[in-house]
Amino acid sequence: MDQRAAGGEIVGGRACRGGADEAVAVVVGDEFAVGGDFGGKGLIGEIPLCVGLARLVRRPVKLALRYSEDLAATSPRHSMALRVRVGCDQVGRLQALRVDAVVDGGAYAGFKPRANVDLSGLVDAGSPYRIPAVYSEARIAYTNSVPRGHMRAPGAPQATFAVESALDELALEAGLPPVELRRRNLLGDGEPNIHGVTWAQCRALETLDAALGAASSSCPAPAGWLTGTGIGVYDRRTTRAARTSLRLVAEADGGVRAEVAVPETGTGSHTVARRILADALGLPDEAVRVVHVPTHQLPYDRGAGGSRGQAPAPPCRRSRSPSASSARTSRRTVTSEVWTTRASSRSDTAPFARTISRIN
Repeated sequence: MDQRAAGGEIVGGRACRGGADEAVAVVVGDEFAVGGDFGGKGLIGEIPLCVGLARLVRRPVKLALRYSEDLAATSPRHSMALRVRVGCDQVGRLQALRVDAVVDGGAYAGFKPRANVDLSGLVDAGSPYRIPAVYSEARIAYTNSVPRGHMRAPGAPQATFAVESALDELALEAGLPPVELRRRNLLGDGEPNIHGVTWAQCRALETLDAALGAASSSCPAPAGWLTGTGIGVYDRRTTRAARTSLRLVAEADGGVRAEVAVPETGTGSHTVARRILADALGLPDEAVRVVHVPTHQLPYDRGAGGSRGQAPAPPCRRSRSPSASSARTSRRTVTSEVWTTRASSRSDTAPFARTISRIN
């Protein structure tokens, strides 16, 4: 039984009743791509519902959600209660931070993409700052409400708001402007964060100054409005390189069709793939057409999430596809071949600046 929903279809229902994963193929049409990359991540709750209904009525079942329904009822963000304790020395240098959180997990844990409760935003609380001692603890509670899941930087808005509010209060107690307290404690190049990770480039101060400059030059508020300036600092590590696969097929007009497994969610994945492949094959950008194909047509892709977009960067390891027994490639001639890329060491990754220079 096929289940078609909102521009996609799940072919086969055996996986919903304990069958093999190979019985299910996920198909999403490019014409239905939705940008923005917002909303819940990792939720499959509506898929078994539609498959089950389709099996009962023996007809395709379509589920269409409004934005408000998607944001409120499909793996929404965790509400939580946080307590923050933070202290500094006499010159305003942060010395310790403690974050305790009680997280509302909803009625059950079926939508959790991880087995633990360590939302990344809670674990990373205070990470933009130079703090010698940090302790964070999260407890998740089952409640009679919609089950919660990962949604766009899980836990980060809640933890950042709590920590930054506490820093404002600390600045008041220390007799420092809130901006100055942050300026004295933001990380610089080569300094380790709270996890011991060292950033080669850390432009926190430059970013703070740019934000303050933009705020001071903004349009004045209408007459009678009360205005103020709020400061919040949040950092996010670059998502680690991931494994993906693609198929290159020669087009009749001399161009190349690149079939990829990763959907375009608004992060520019297909644009990056097209430009890097064009550079690698010695073709103009417009000669490379990127097409998202169903999951059963390519070996592997990690999936969309974390603003991540997998794109092949030469050199690539090549493996013949079962459907491409006569595949052959050269710099300009491609018939049909699957390329798999996997970042397993530093030598397999490209510096950010070099990658950007390729796609601009």
